[in-house]
Amino acid sequence: LVGSEMCIRDSFHMDHPAAVHRLVLGIPATVEHGESQAPSMSAHVVAETTQNFITLMDALKLRMRAKDQLHPLLSDLLGAYSKAGSEAGETRAKLVQWLITLNQLSASDEIDEGQSREMLFDVEQAYNAWFKSLEEA
Repeated sequence: LVGSEMCIRDSFHMDHPAAVHRLVLGIPATVEHGESQAPSMSAHVVAETTQNFITLMDALKLRMRAKDQLHPLLSDLLGAYSKAGSEAGETRAKLVQWLITLNQLSASDEIDEGQSREMLFDVEQAYNAWFKSLEEA
């Protein structure tokens, strides 16, 4: 990311490190860090988040690997996860890292078999943490 940041800074003559960082990542700060407002655990938000988890896990199990297939699903999941105000810490951070990884690819690029399995494992871990947080709420 450091090289990308330097390239953007030089191309656009920007001396705003936070803005350059945001451009390089390609995701809003609310997705990266979660929303700061109070959690809204309505039935709709719980259902939407759960649906997005299952849809992404199914896509990975069906061997979908292209950025244009996975990015929208992961982006929707993180958006719903943020609405729920879930602070799953490390598991959420792994999902954000996968979104950053996908953002670095061209639309037709694909993750490899190993990355796909690792991503599925991380999504399943996040789903388990999500489900556990529902039981505790």
